[in-house]
Amino acid sequence: MASTDSTPDFRLARAHGTVMVFSWMVFASTGVLYARYGRTVRINEKKQIFGEDI
Repeated sequence: MASTDSTPDFRLARAHGTVMVFSWMVFASTGVLYARYGRTVRINEKKQIFGEDI
């Protein structure tokens, strides 16, 4: 049985790949932005280690 572009399995695999690439782009860019600017968004947050202010 030969696979062609019109088989349901190929269409499902292509849809899965498309969603995964889009998800990686969204989540990776969100993570980069949060890592870069997330520290300044948290205003008036006390830094603590084991309950002690630092």
